[in-house]
This record gives sequence, C-alpha cells and structure tokens, in this order.
Amino acid sequence: MIKDANKGEDTTAALVLSLKSLLDQAGYQTTWDNPFLHWLRPDDYRIESAMPVKPSMFFISGIFLPRVAPFDFVSARIAVDAYYIHMAVTFHFYTVQIGADQKEQFDCIYVLHDECWHPQLVKLMSPVQMNHSLEWDVEYDDITEDDLYGNFPFSDADKVLAIMEDVKNLQITVRKK
Repeated sequence: MIKDANKGEDTTAALVLSLKSLLDQAGYQTTWDNPFLHWLRPDDYRIESAMPVKPSMFFISGIFLPRVAPFDFVSARIAVDAYYIHMAVTFHFYTVQIGADQKEQFDCIYVLHDECWHPQLVKLMSPVQMNHSLEWDVEYDDITEDDLYGNFPFSDADKVLAIMEDVKNLQITVRKK
C-alpha cells in the first residue's frame, strides 16, 4: 500500500521510490532507463541500475502480450510530478517502418495501423482500459507508439499496481484460450 503524499519535490521522489519498490516486490521488472531504447540501440542505451538524483520516472519491461499487431516491444512508464501520477502502457511499432522513405509508404503504414493494428490493440486491452478509465494516444514519429494511459492523483497511487495486475491477468487469460 502506498501512503498518501503531500505535494513537493521530496514527496514526489519518495512516491516514485515507493511505487517502484511496490512493483519490484510484486515481481515486475522495473528500471530507471527506457527499456525500449535499450532494445532499439543496445550499444547506445545501457540499462543502468543507478537511481537518478531526483527520481521522477521509471519504466517496466518484460510485458509480454499476444501479437495481435506487429508491435516490437511493450513497456510501461510511470512518472510523478507535483500533482499527478502519469502511467502509460506503450506499444512500440518500429520494424514495420524500416525501409519506408517515401510519404506514400508511411501513409500506407499509418492506414494499416489505424484500420487494422490499433483496433486490435484496443480490443485486447479493453478490459484494462475499462477497469481503470484509461485513454488511448497514438504518436506517429520515426516510431509509432500507442499509449494506453491515465493520470491520477497521489491518493490513487495503488492504481498503478492494479493496472499492471490487470495487464498480467490479461496475459494469462489470453494464453488459456
């Protein structure tokens, strides 16, 4: 259980450490560094275990979900600011865009994403989305990222573990079918 927190930099860091510890104890693979960047460029982005001086964000790797779309990697990001906890489960699409160098090629990939892949992710993640009132955001850059995210007050900090438990239960439920 996470204790209530007051606003402030020290409290923000304490809440981040508390959330990370809670998830570590529950068996999740947490890291201070972005695991997708490590996957993408392992020589440039090493996973470091050293805690930042003022921690405000950490990640969860090792999230394995059914391949309902050609995503490469799934991670979660938990960030805390002075007022809210921000959490996102992110599906990273990289390899489908390799080789695309013309606007028409990217447009075709984006249409496939919007009409085929994203709806499959929405369907897969709908129990988690509905249970926790989360929303979707899609970013189209060099890497397309589908974020299932939510922002909630410090008093709802336990929601982070509840969301991850629902994701884990989703993995188990889908495997049984």
